Amino acid sequence: MIISDQTVSAFLRLLNTEQISYGVGGSLLLRYNNLAVEVHDLDIVVCPGDVAKAAQLLECYRCLGRDKANPNYRSAFFAEYRYMDLDVDVMSGMKIRYNDLWYELMVDESYPFVRKNGLSLMKLEDWYVLYYLMGRSDKVSLLQDHLISSDSLDRSRIVYLINQHWPIDLHRQLNFILQSNKAGIVDNRL
Repeated sequence: MIISDQTVSAFLRLLNTEQISYGVGGSLLLRYNNLAVEVHDLDIVVCPGDVAKAAQLLECYRCLGRDKANPNYRSAFFAEYRYMDLDVDVMSGMKIRYNDLWYELMVDESYPFVRKNGLSLMKLEDWYVLYYLMGRSDKVSLLQDHLISSDSLDRSRIVYLINQHWPIDLHRQLNFILQSNKAGIVDNRL
């Protein structure tokens, strides 16, 4: 299914009107950054302080009984919605199991969302981490190639991510991205 930019914009206007802190993630984030991927739905990460407001606002669009139960994901909040022809996954406090340990990327009111054309986007560097933990090797490769060759790599965000609690192999990959992008920053813990 082709996702209409007008439908996405209309849905996000709902969140913007209520001043809900959110970020677009997933495949649509990649598409907004000119990475060629198929987009099947809209992934929205909401800051914990706005979950109740978002849930109330979107209640009439909720797809009851369709919320996915995946044993490798735990979220403080997760719900699926249908807005016009758009499937939307809204989540907050998402944890991902990787090698039998749980990891969480903190997205709260201090998160550095990227504001672009009236949209609130998450960082590509963060979705590299999330896709890595999810085992989505296709998107990891795509993002890694992009981040290495990109003039817009957020080096400070990569350094922030390196200093978080992740598996050692992910630390190595983040360092590889920094070094390959000519940033010259190395994590000496490895």
